[in-house]
Amino acid sequence: MKKITLDTILQHERQAIDREKRRRRLRGENRSTQEASNNDFYAQISNRNTVTFDERCEFTNSNINATLEPILSLRSKVESGEKVVLDFSKTVYCSAIFVVYLFSEIELLMNQYGQNTIDLNLYTLPDKLKRLFKGIGLLQLIKTRVSDNTSRRFLPVTRGINDQQLDDIISFVIDQARFKTDLSDQQRARVELLTSSAISEAMLNVQYHAYPTSEIDRYWWIMAAIIDGDLYIALCDRGVGIPSTLPYSSWWEQIMGALPINDDAQMIAAAMKYTRSSVIGKRGRGKGTRDIQKLVLEHKKGLLTIVSGKGLYRLNGAPYEEDRREEHFPLLYDISGTAINWRIPLED
Repeated sequence: MKKITLDTILQHERQAIDREKRRRRLRGENRSTQEASNNDFYAQISNRNTVTFDERCEFTNSNINATLEPILSLRSKVESGEKVVLDFSKTVYCSAIFVVYLFSEIELLMNQYGQNTIDLNLYTLPDKLKRLFKGIGLLQLIKTRVSDNTSRRFLPVTRGINDQQLDDIISFVIDQARFKTDLSDQQRARVELLTSSAISEAMLNVQYHAYPTSEIDRYWWIMAAIIDGDLYIALCDRGVGIPSTLPYSSWWEQIMGALPINDDAQMIAAAMKYTRSSVIGKRGRGKGTRDIQKLVLEHKKGLLTIVSGKGLYRLNGAPYEEDRREEHFPLLYDISGTAINWRIPLED
């Protein structure tokens, strides 16, 4: 099938909305500020229900519950047999960890219920989000006839198993680091080591822990992007979540006996602290999250975010250990999996 440009798709959607407006005028219907918006028009002419996203879609303590609500609504509507259109007209910001999680949700739903179940109103999509969604491949996923992205600022979302695509991701990181600053051979080797260790450990944790049922495909989704001078690497899986796997770890009873743990957020934080200071497992496995944290801790700047089950964990890197900050927050909703995001300033 021949690919068409994004401008052509926008033109077709705009024409459809304009035709509906003319039909309403011919029927003598009055338009007022209280009547349906262009998104409502689009939903009506495409016979879909609207799922509206928040102003800021991000996995932070203040916004994550409001960010997850439309995703849960999307899942519920599609599973009940409805067709939906995504409305981002009010959205001004989407974080990397959110878009990779949204991508995984949409791909899973479309694979199970059909490509035509989910649509996106490009006519009211802000320009900044159009560039982001095209750069990560989300537009191509939903609007299958949109041409592929060629931006050097994005490594589009990729689905894989084990540590596939790791070389592509590392090459992207090294190229972006070189673009921002000159790297010596030693610096390049250090960047490559820290990045590959963090990402491969996260990928292999998916393989070994996230999907205990062997019949389920052990997929992860990953993306990388350069936004305002920072490198973002986001990875998610749709497995059972970190809190569900910890009770089966050989070292978990030691933590439970030493700390009061009452929710998923505290479980994640305890596992982070324990595996950072302990040597467990054999033949390189069982390291838990130590390599995942090292990308931020040894860089001494940046931010690590982990959302799993009904818990949110954040680790801020700092030059001195006493300035390091760890936070964890319980959530209202279970994200049905785990999402990890690294943010690293490239100038450093």
